[in-house]
Amino acid sequence: MKYIIKKIIIYILSQKQVRSIFHRFIHNVLMKVEVEEKHLEKLFSEKEPKILVVSLHKSGTHLIKNILKLGGLTPGASLGGYTYSLIDFAGLKKNQYLLAHRAPAHFNILKLIEEKKIKVIFNYRDPRDVCVSRLNNAKPSNLKNISKPNRRFMKKVFENYYKSDSAFLDAIITGNDNLFRDGLSSVRQFFEESRGLFYSPDIFNVCFEDIIGPKGGGTRKKQLQAIQGLFEYLGLEVDANSIAENAYDPDSRTFHKGQIGNYKKVFTKKQLALFNKHNGHLLKDYKYK
Repeated sequence: MKYIIKKIIIYILSQKQVRSIFHRFIHNVLMKVEVEEKHLEKLFSEKEPKILVVSLHKSGTHLIKNILKLGGLTPGASLGGYTYSLIDFAGLKKNQYLLAHRAPAHFNILKLIEEKKIKVIFNYRDPRDVCVSRLNNAKPSNLKNISKPNRRFMKKVFENYYKSDSAFLDAIITGNDNLFRDGLSSVRQFFEESRGLFYSPDIFNVCFEDIIGPKGGGTRKKQLQAIQGLFEYLGLEVDANSIAENAYDPDSRTFHKGQIGNYKKVFTKKQLALFNKHNGHLLKDYKYK
């Protein structure tokens, strides 16, 4: 009986309309809380700033987490692709950070960043490789990255909609893959929303291509420079060489290949043209060739 009830609850919560109502409810609650956020600003100071890590979806989030862990920092809260407000910082303890996939949108957070009371690490990756990584993460043949219920769901999606990996990749490139992933923006949306971070002088930018190191097709020099710069920005002294040596973790749950430029082996000429048509501006914005 408990098993049947559990299945019914899971089915109800899996419905897109129900999830949307639930998300709106949570959002409304947070908006009411925002009235009191002026009082929360007292928890922030330039001497002991809070830390926010914005890692775009499928841009090496586990890699940046591992680097921070090796430097003595852990996530106090992980919010995935959802929006957040000052109250989400309230529970952070010393050497903890708030982890999110989205750029901050609330004015109070942006103001505290400008006042250097919140330090932000922005992690991104070549958007072409992000498309391939999203494909590998969600396709039903991937036994490592997604849970059994999700695999069953994605199997039905593939059988009835996308039919093949190539068709699914086309949908990811054009931004139509979020039809079945409620609450998750397209690759283009994630990058467009975060351009303000990339060009902000108050934020430390770090890209996957620099922090992956030689095991992922990068260089040790760039990796060391990125790691050293990151912790200097946070005001922490670390052994950058030791962190660089141990940062690469192929056993991570969402690890697939962890290589720079994997899109070159996956994209067809047609898909490359499709990407340039829909997302070519992102390469220019984020200084990729």
